[in-house]
Amino acid sequence: MPLHVWLPDSMEGPTPISALIHAATMVTAGIFMVARMSPLFEWSDTALAVVTVIGATTALFMAFLGVVQTDIKRVVAYSTLSQLGYMTVALGVSAYSAAIFHLMTHAFFKALLFLTAGSVIIAMHHEQDMRRMGGLRRYMPITYITTVIGALALAGIPPFAGFYSKDAIIEAVGKSHIGGHAYAYFAVVAGVFVTGLYTFRMLFMTFHGAERFRDAAPHGEHIHDEHAHGAADPRESPWVVTVPLILLAIPSIYSGWTYVQPMLFGNWFGASIDVRSQHAVMAELAAEWPGPVAFALHAVATPTLWLALAGIATAVYLYLVNPAMPAKIAARFSTLYTLLVNKYYLDAFNEWFVAGGSRWLGNFASKYGDRTIIDGWAVNGSAWLIGVTAKALRRIQSGYVYHYAFAMIVGVFGLLYWWGVR
Repeated sequence: MPLHVWLPDSMEGPTPISALIHAATMVTAGIFMVARMSPLFEWSDTALAVVTVIGATTALFMAFLGVVQTDIKRVVAYSTLSQLGYMTVALGVSAYSAAIFHLMTHAFFKALLFLTAGSVIIAMHHEQDMRRMGGLRRYMPITYITTVIGALALAGIPPFAGFYSKDAIIEAVGKSHIGGHAYAYFAVVAGVFVTGLYTFRMLFMTFHGAERFRDAAPHGEHIHDEHAHGAADPRESPWVVTVPLILLAIPSIYSGWTYVQPMLFGNWFGASIDVRSQHAVMAELAAEWPGPVAFALHAVATPTLWLALAGIATAVYLYLVNPAMPAKIAARFSTLYTLLVNKYYLDAFNEWFVAGGSRWLGNFASKYGDRTIIDGWAVNGSAWLIGVTAKALRRIQSGYVYHYAFAMIVGVFGLLYWWGVR
């Protein structure tokens, strides 16, 4: 935040591109850059504090937006932004290895969730509104099972990959003394609950409950006949879609406990990451590291696991037990709901200030810089000056010999006078 508004809009592209670029490469390039620039960031506690606060704000407030989205791909997109916030918090508290570790595990389960969303969209004949889905698990068992795996990894449930990387970040933030660490700790811990809520909200709205694709569209809209015919006959995607889901589900399960120790506490990164002694939170964690199995078992005694389970339980109640409750909550807290639906009005602000301001600046530069100064003063002005000068000089070009002789005599006397004065 607040430079995030492009990412959800870019979900309009093909889903495999979303999975490749937005889960594993482009959005994580900044995380890699800051980690590689650790020798520079380590010399400024202020810079680290700014990174920490920005990351914490992104992690929590982008998670809130995932709770109100109805487009299945936009839920995953705002999840990506929230998880980028977790990585950024890790960078801010000098837990660079934890940030890169979460970058790796997140790439697996987030690409998986993007592709499962794409599989659902194919089955629903390009419908992306989760309010027009439901009950798909019986038609798409492979997509459903792989989505459950990705959801558990994203929610941070042990022993899935996301648990190890996310909990390592939370533990590192808890041991940090960088400015803003208390706010960051609250944000990342609260974000665990919200992540469990919006992740399983997406799962339940898509795969559980009534088969809403057989009903009329919400808000009195009407689905086109050909759309209704296709959506009423969902089926599992072909193997070219389901095989990548299975291949991504496997590392979403095992990559956490397999690589947590060498990446966080081994010499995995060599000398490419530099941490000053007063910021060495990962060294403190290494001294207490019990091993991947014990770390997973220890989660039972930490608030993060119970918050994640509470988020999942809340989603179960709101979207399976009492599906009428979300609409009542939205009506009861209409101001907050409107704020979230409008994405904190940051998109509108960027459209007015950034995009509108850029257009105004471009029009100003075009009108006054290009047409007035360059075309008017420089180009046309130089032509006018040459014309005026030529018109004045034409008067001394009379064509009479005595005029030129007189001018030469005056010039000679002038030169003689100048030499005499010198």
